[in-house]
Amino acid sequence: NFGGDLVIDIHGHGDGNYTMIGYLLTGAHLNRDVFNTLSVITSIEPLCGSNRNECIRGNSSFGTALELNGLSIVYPSLAHPKPGSIDFLSGGFITRNYISRINAIQTELPISMRTAANRLDNAKKYAQAIVDYIQRNSLLRSSTTR
Repeated sequence: NFGGDLVIDIHGHGDGNYTMIGYLLTGAHLNRDVFNTLSVITSIEPLCGSNRNECIRGNSSFGTALELNGLSIVYPSLAHPKPGSIDFLSGGFITRNYISRINAIQTELPISMRTAANRLDNAKKYAQAIVDYIQRNSLLRSSTTR
């Protein structure tokens, strides 16, 4: 009875002090100004509706939720919409193979977020970002009230 299932696949990377959000869009895709005409299917397509830009890097995006909760630089997000020339990780097995049944997001977290000194505080911020994202995108509303 509840729509909008979501799986978040959490990984780590060592390339810099930023988080990457994988929606099955490459760095080249994200460096474009507009996604609405892009023929690639994202891993959160059902959430996007007709405005992919808002969904991927706007106020309602997961990257923006992470940044608003104090988790540094996130690509893509409202404040950091384009990764530029970084080696961007666009999503892996789970995001590629489960999108026909569920919305899937892969996150690549920097070492600075995963160190022992920062881990608990950052885990709380990450968890709050998930709650904010779910609420902002109405993922817990009954499908009969959507």
